[in-house]
Amino acid sequence: MAELLSRATEGVVLTRQWVLERLIQNVNRALQAEQVMDRGGMPAGEYRYEGSIANRALELLGKELGMFVDRAELTGRGGDPLMPDQPMPNIRELAKAIIIVLAKARAAPQIEAEVTSWG
Repeated sequence: MAELLSRATEGVVLTRQWVLERLIQNVNRALQAEQVMDRGGMPAGEYRYEGSIANRALELLGKELGMFVDRAELTGRGGDPLMPDQPMPNIRELAKAIIIVLAKARAAPQIEAEVTSWG
């Protein structure tokens, strides 16, 4: 497979400029600015509007130019902030609370006695 790929790509130079030029060609064709060519490279005498192709090519060009920034809003359940407004308890208090909950659920009854001795 690697050998076939190597042979298929021999002599092919894929550069940033080449890709950008092809994207611009796609936009022009999709917006009916260029004629459709036949397999021989001759004008077929028709123009065709392909909005989705033009939009995708424009999106890729815009991303290359840094015009679009992917944004994500990170919120908690119900749109609440991820970080609570109150300061986080120290790790020892948090561990005690977790162990007490587990002990009450009878997951670890022997641990509750140890936790209460932590002071």
